[in-house]
Amino acid sequence: MMRVNQMVATLNPRVPVINARSMEQIFKTSMSRTSFPIFLLAVAAIVAVTLSAVGMYEVISYLVAQRGRGQIRCSAPRRAN
Repeated sequence: MMRVNQMVATLNPRVPVINARSMEQIFKTSMSRTSFPIFLLAVAAIVAVTLSAVGMYEVISYLVAQRGRGQIRCSAPRRAN
């Protein structure tokens, strides 16, 4: 950034240059402030989807277990003796 300071000093020595940074440095600084909360939100979303999938599986498996074998067998045609 010394080049910026030198260029401004050659154009007008009265203008102070304070905290001269490149656009890349500004972008990285601004993105670093938002990247971590977005990452935490993504992790929370993944955990929520996983828990809901496991919960749905458990409810369905419970309902199937409660149904029992009797209803499944009743739907089969009976044999004539």
